[in-house]
Amino acid sequence: MAALAAGHTFTLEQHADGNGKYLVTGVQHTAELPDLNNSMVSYRNDFTCIPADLVYRPPRTTPRPVVGGMQTAIVIAPLAGPIIDKLGRVKVKFHWDREGTSTTWLRVAQPYSGGPDGLWLPDVNDEVLVGFEHVDPHRPYVIAAVESRRRAARASEHRIRGPNPPVAVVTACEVVLWYKRSV
Repeated sequence: MAALAAGHTFTLEQHADGNGKYLVTGVQHTAELPDLNNSMVSYRNDFTCIPADLVYRPPRTTPRPVVGGMQTAIVIAPLAGPIIDKLGRVKVKFHWDREGTSTTWLRVAQPYSGGPDGLWLPDVNDEVLVGFEHVDPHRPYVIAAVESRRRAARASEHRIRGPNPPVAVVTACEVVLWYKRSV
């Protein structure tokens, strides 16, 4: 067994209940020459293995990636389809994304869930604040909009046109936009 190495397989035979093919997952070789006058070398190995038909997944030795806070991003329009998907999610582009690729669809947190007046959905080019659930970079979501020149200009435009900005409501997995009428 001196040629035993991690990643190699061997077949165990004539064992009471462990016959079969195995994958070596780790091995430690030890050789000793106890006396310089004697050419007898003592050799030993300790190894770990799993059945060869199991998929081997090494233990994680690197720390899990984390995001140490929130980040800002710009809401973008997907190449095809609606700005907001059926679940009320949006796509964003982070400022550090030099390639110009968008993230996956991000959930949008709401101030409260109930009634059409409590729903807020960001628009294209809105700057938004993105948080990460349990600081996991693979679980981002939109927390809020960040005031910017564009949002301020759009707000003043609504004031010029009237006090009834469009309201978005997600019902039965569809996004519906309408204008409220003041009575």
